[in-house]
Order: sequence, then C-alpha cells, then structure tokens
Amino acid sequence: MTQTDNSNADSVLGQSFELHDDSVQDILSRPPRSIVRYGTGILFCIILLLYACFCFLSVPDVVSGEVEIMRYDTADKQSDSLVAIIHIDEYDMSKIKAGQEIKIRFNRYPSPEFGYLTLVADRQAVAEGRSGSELRIRLDSPMITDRNVELKYVEGMRGIADIVVGQRRLLSLDVLRQRGK
Repeated sequence: MTQTDNSNADSVLGQSFELHDDSVQDILSRPPRSIVRYGTGILFCIILLLYACFCFLSVPDVVSGEVEIMRYDTADKQSDSLVAIIHIDEYDMSKIKAGQEIKIRFNRYPSPEFGYLTLVADRQAVAEGRSGSELRIRLDSPMITDRNVELKYVEGMRGIADIVVGQRRLLSLDVLRQRGK
C-alpha cells in the first residue's frame, strides 16, 4: 500500500467513527422527564411500602440459654428419668410461662443433620442457679426431633435452648427509642 492509500483509509475510518455525535450527546445529556418525575415518586412509594411492612410483620421473641441433660433427683433414687436444666438470665425468667415452646439444639447432634427437640415449658421447677435461674423440664418421653429422628438422651449432653416467649414486630417505636439512647 502506498502513502496515499493509507491517508484515504484514515479519512474513511475517521468519518465512519465519530465519537462526539451531537444527536447522541443530546439524548444522553437530557434524561426523559417521565423518569425524573415518576421515578422519584415510585422510589418513595417503595420505601414507604417497605417501612409499612416492617411495622406490621412480627417475629418470635426468643429467650436463649444453655441446656444440660442431668439425672433427675428423686426421693427413691431408683428413677431413670432425666431432666433438661436450662440456665436463663434472671431478667428473662419473668417472661417464661407454662405452655411456651422450647426448641433445643444439642452439640452432640448437629441441628442441620438431626433437627431440634421441641418441648413445652413447665414452670413447676424453677430454681436459683449459678448465674441466674434454672428452668427444669422432665424428659419422660423419648427424644424425637423435628426431622422425625429418635435420639438417645445421654447424661451430660449440652446444647442451646430457645424459648419462644411471644411475638414482636420487626420495627417498632420501642426499638427505635432504644437505639437513640
């Protein structure tokens, strides 16, 4: 190719690829008015709708504590029954009532594989413990998890107990007041 052929090719390429076309710059510099006008209104409505959902949706209010399986002390000493001792903070003990659901995850049996044990709270045996109070629940029935797996109770088993004490809203004024302090 000669020198004149190269200059002709550059001029053809330069004409076909304009980087600053006025019509493209005009479109990009002015967003459509409908997007500006309605977009902010729609965005505001979505945020308001999410806020309203968070105000009305509720989640379980849970009290957690460490649990340990121990032999049940009776007068005849021949009983084979075990008891689950749940160590709970004194402040949270006032929230617990008879009939509340307790979900226990044992360290020995991982909950993703075996599931969790569901019991019902019984306020008959509440005692002062190490740091706080102890809730004692007799384990007379076999241990069948939520995944329908029967497991054996072993004295000394440990885990975490979650006691469902009520419902609370995802977003409430009390939560906002506490965060402001």
